[in-house]
Amino acid sequence: MKILKENKKQLTLFIILTTLCFSACALLFVPQIQALIIVFAERNIVSDGTVDHPELITKVGVAAGIAFYIFVLFLWALEYLIIKRRDDRVFNWELFFIVIITVLGAIIRLTGFEWQTSDFDLQSSWVTYLRENGRFSAFRHFPGNYNAIYMYILAILSYLPESLELSLMKAASCLFDYICAFAAMKIIGKITHNKLGLLAYAVILFSPTVFINSGLWAQCDSMHTAFILLSLYYLLDNRVKLSLILFGVGLSFKLQAIFPLPFILYFFISRKISLKNLPYIFVGFFSVSIPAWFLG
Repeated sequence: MKILKENKKQLTLFIILTTLCFSACALLFVPQIQALIIVFAERNIVSDGTVDHPELITKVGVAAGIAFYIFVLFLWALEYLIIKRRDDRVFNWELFFIVIITVLGAIIRLTGFEWQTSDFDLQSSWVTYLRENGRFSAFRHFPGNYNAIYMYILAILSYLPESLELSLMKAASCLFDYICAFAAMKIIGKITHNKLGLLAYAVILFSPTVFINSGLWAQCDSMHTAFILLSLYYLLDNRVKLSLILFGVGLSFKLQAIFPLPFILYFFISRKISLKNLPYIFVGFFSVSIPAWFLG
């Protein structure tokens, strides 16, 4: 309170900016609302008896996600307008922010860990097949339609207790949520050269389209997205070979990874990427499949 009283002008600016942020925040909800419609519709295909009130879990998770959009904007405004930045400060506000956001992001995902959908039923059947047919040696006749890198993850999960299968599959997806958030933070920080990357870290973790995909549906979209975001970061950092290899790995995961290709082409046209570097995309793309080829 003492800080607020001593900085009345900053406080006034803080209130105005926060109000504007709340208004602008509504623009972020458009794609999220579309995702929520899908979630509510999917309750009709939830396995009977899996969760007593799956729609309640969804509402709680979504409400928390929207609330944290506002919470994050509040912290951002507080960080930039109220708290004085000194070289001799003993409290690391950036680390505090990341820790709080990381913990709250985990909590919001855990609210949906018991929700089982038809998507998971299909993925679970793949894990069961691998478990009953020699795990990695079962790749020769694997019934799934994902590429090798996701098969490796499922094969590893098949070694773990079957009772934890749902939670572990979601935990794997959620782990890549954090990698996405970290990569986004680094990208924004490198572009803006300020602390706006912290805001990107929070927005990624609390976007309903992200935590619904991983924490509720057990989908793996954050996995290929993580490789793409890391690829963009290293591209901005002029580490071209590593960037293109990671892009190839992301592309081998899911074909949707092709969407950031215009950024690669832009750097190629602007001569920041030479023609001799482009084969590294294929190195990343095919290298992850080599173990699967040896396994049949």
